[in-house]
Amino acid sequence: MSVTGATRTPIHRYFSRTVRQPGPFHGGRPQQPVRALTVLTNHSLLPLAERPDLYVQGVSGKTAAAYGNVVADPAEADVAVLRLRTPFEPRTGAFESYFHAGSLAFPEDELKEILRLLGTVPTLVCVNLERPAVLPEIAERAAALVADFGASDAALLDVAFGRARAEGRLPFELPRSMAAVAAARPDVPDDTGPGVPVRPRTGPVEHP
Repeated sequence: MSVTGATRTPIHRYFSRTVRQPGPFHGGRPQQPVRALTVLTNHSLLPLAERPDLYVQGVSGKTAAAYGNVVADPAEADVAVLRLRTPFEPRTGAFESYFHAGSLAFPEDELKEILRLLGTVPTLVCVNLERPAVLPEIAERAAALVADFGASDAALLDVAFGRARAEGRLPFELPRSMAAVAAARPDVPDDTGPGVPVRPRTGPVEHP
């Protein structure tokens, strides 16, 4: 499930170093969630210019208003910011219901709506990767694709506008499809990807 060119870190080492360790603050917020953001693709969108017209989904309008002029119609926006979570299929069992399981791919109707937005306005897509997700279609059409592991809206926007550095690395592979997941061999690494069709960028987003 690897992303081409990405450097991966064993998950226990990644979280113990990036999330748990105490560290400095950025803008009154801990830096760890900011630094853990991982830029997978960036097609010359980031960093964003100051005060663009912003269309947001899954992002607090109040928070976004500190960075740009929030508009209600994506057709009127200079850029959109879309936050997503890895898909899952709810379970009904008392114990099983506490865990996300099932398909890693977005349902067809939801994916269609996502791709419609990406075709309307240059869009920064941020996916919360609580587990791997199937992202090839989104990665191909998004102007920038970022992975997060629990960062706030402000942390994401700080990175998007070049006010903070994203230094995260993927702790797991990203699959290219659920068929690849089903055919994967449990004893063979990197046999279900790459899930992002272009070479990702995992380093910091620099100021121009």
